[in-house]
Amino acid sequence: MQHTNKQTTVLLSDLLASNAYKNSNAELPIILGVTNENEVCVADLCKIPHLLIGGASGYGKSTLIHCIILSLLHKKTPDEFRFLFLEERGVLDLREAYKSLKAYRTNEFNKPKYRRRYALPSLDGEFNERNLNYIRSQRLNLLQQSKVPNIKEYNNVQKKLRQKPLPYIVVVVPDVSNPYINSQDGICFFLQDRQCGIHFIVSTSKLLPKVITPNLNIHFPGRIAFRTADKNGSLLMLDKSGAETINSPGEMMLSITGCPERLQGAYVDWEEIKQMVDKLSINYGEYLTDFNQDNF
Repeated sequence: MQHTNKQTTVLLSDLLASNAYKNSNAELPIILGVTNENEVCVADLCKIPHLLIGGASGYGKSTLIHCIILSLLHKKTPDEFRFLFLEERGVLDLREAYKSLKAYRTNEFNKPKYRRRYALPSLDGEFNERNLNYIRSQRLNLLQQSKVPNIKEYNNVQKKLRQKPLPYIVVVVPDVSNPYINSQDGICFFLQDRQCGIHFIVSTSKLLPKVITPNLNIHFPGRIAFRTADKNGSLLMLDKSGAETINSPGEMMLSITGCPERLQGAYVDWEEIKQMVDKLSINYGEYLTDFNQDNF
């Protein structure tokens, strides 16, 4: 799949070398693409703070997820952020792509129970919401005890004391199709306390009212739409029409404060992903012990 902008392929490697990315002071910098003026758009996931990506298959959702993951990996150490992959159908096989980056991983799961009930896993391997909720609760308690408003301020205090910071946790959920995401004990439950440093990136090709509900849109202020089948799909994703007119793979419409309305996404192939991951593995292969409840 080739992404084009004015007949030119936009390569992720070029955007990673751009000044906009290299000079970014964002806590969690993510590369989204380029404008028609060829300006690189780098957003801060912390400010978004949860991102919903929707659109038809084959138009760039998977490539964008890889670009986001790689842009985080190139700027942040395992001390600063970790990722958690929840794959309902294993479409992207994110675990396989990034399996060598053990220092960055919490745990990744793809078990039958997850397919039956869209449950969030614990970080010790049990399939329930308890341990992720434990981390969330412990972090909220730490913020309250430290009298700081969010994880960024907490980490600033930790650095002054020469203590390890709390890593951000980026939870990636590709190709959601289950309405359980909207339930009271589903993903939306974890989206309410934005200050504790747990951020979700969710994608779906099921642009249906039972999946993209008003409740979901409230909790996902950051939304990106690739091509939709019709005007209704665009309205569900962005609260406005326009995404149904997208023709090119990689072209997207955004509803993110501070970002342009339209962008052209970058392209990265599987071989380049592997090369980047291999290089990062050399740097961080033995960097840290596995993330667990004791260093939440």
